[in-house]
Amino acid sequence: MTIILSETEICQRFNVTPEQLAKADRVIDLKTGKVFYQVSSQTDLTKEPYEVRYNSLFKRLTCTCPAGNPPINERTGEPLYAPRNCWHKRAASAAAFEYRQQENIQARKEAEEAARKAEEESQARAYASDKEWQKAEREAEARERRNRRYLANDPAPFSLLK
Repeated sequence: MTIILSETEICQRFNVTPEQLAKADRVIDLKTGKVFYQVSSQTDLTKEPYEVRYNSLFKRLTCTCPAGNPPINERTGEPLYAPRNCWHKRAASAAAFEYRQQENIQARKEAEEAARKAEEESQARAYASDKEWQKAEREAEARERRNRRYLANDPAPFSLLK
């Protein structure tokens, strides 16, 4: 049995606030078909949302925010500081977890509904075949009664030799 977490429990698990979780939106790249998250800035609402993507080569989340994408020193070509873990990645992870949880709940409901419908159809088929069997039994009984009545009313078979 799968445990279903509330939004509060998800926020606690991923160390984000409900407001931060609400800022993460699931997006599907139409060219590649890959899913990523756009997370709005908490400090500047006029900025473009940051993109949180999964890098399959390094098996890590990447973010386009300044903390996750440090500026490069023009002289040395190296980052001015090491990339940091930002709250955008945690919010995107929490939103992905919440999305998967909702998908699992929906799939479970659909499977239960399909099983219920299959059971109803099975019972309907059994009921219909039972009804057909009962109808055949009634018809056989009616034929037998007609034959008995015919035989009871017929005194003797016809014969020309009398």
